Amino acid sequence: MASSSSVGTASLASASSAAAFYTHFTQATDALRAQICDASDATALHAALQRLSALNAELTAAVDSGVLPAHDQALHRRALDEITATLDQRRRAIQPAKAVGGRFAFRRKPAQPARSAPQATITSESTPVTSAEDAAGADRLAITSLSHTSYLPPPQEALRLSVHVCHVTNSLVDLRSISAKVVSVQLRDIRDSILLLPAIEGSVMAHGIVHSLVGIPSCHQFRMHASTRVAVQLATKRSSVVTIEACRSLVFVADSEAFKVQDFDDLIGSHQLASSTPHHAAAPSSNFRVVQASVSIDALGATQTVEARIDEALTTLGG
Repeated sequence: MASSSSVGTASLASASSAAAFYTHFTQATDALRAQICDASDATALHAALQRLSALNAELTAAVDSGVLPAHDQALHRRALDEITATLDQRRRAIQPAKAVGGRFAFRRKPAQPARSAPQATITSESTPVTSAEDAAGADRLAITSLSHTSYLPPPQEALRLSVHVCHVTNSLVDLRSISAKVVSVQLRDIRDSILLLPAIEGSVMAHGIVHSLVGIPSCHQFRMHASTRVAVQLATKRSSVVTIEACRSLVFVADSEAFKVQDFDDLIGSHQLASSTPHHAAAPSSNFRVVQASVSIDALGATQTVEARIDEALTTLGG
């Protein structure tokens, strides 16, 4: 059960709401662990992965609504990280490297990555969102297990989407053509890749991003956790504060001098007001910097490989 001190710090919801979510989420994660242990084939693993994705969305929604205090947020995120590791271990036990087949695979580098089709699906399940503007729910666009791939979304009829991008390596994912209203985005386990997103009505939650570029025209909230050497071109609505935790060597490319970052690893000097200098605004936190740049990160080194483009952008921006 959540401690009385942690529940009492919930800022935007009652302690009873935080306690209820704690009970529900603990039961759900326990059930998912059991489901993974019982999984015996790729179909069962796929069902467990879908459930894990849904729990990630639930947690993001609860965090964005203010229901959960910081202690419970960290507890639930750690539980999902442990489940992710357990799921991967179970996959390895069930599916040897040469036996992965069918429409589902965890394998991050297919045998012929250049010819592999990205695993992207749109499902009609309602995404649990709690803010007033997103209460109607949304379809889910899940893009997973890409390696050495350039991905553009196919035409789709959804009016509202919750986008999940995970397990992507050395790929270019360009979602700017999406015409649906994107209410939330989750980015997880992205390495050596470029992600170009459309405008986001709600929040963006990023975890485990390494040596990558991320372009976001606008979003309501942006949170990044456990990420290293990432350049993010970003504008937030109503000048909301960007939050980061357990991150190193981040560069935020801002289009406004009102851009602020809160680093939970350096709370004393974490709020940064970007200066008017073109590049390399000094940051009070050693974990990130904010620069003013007129060039879009997706235009840097556009004729080079993905990895070379990232290196050039980070060097240019001082990351």
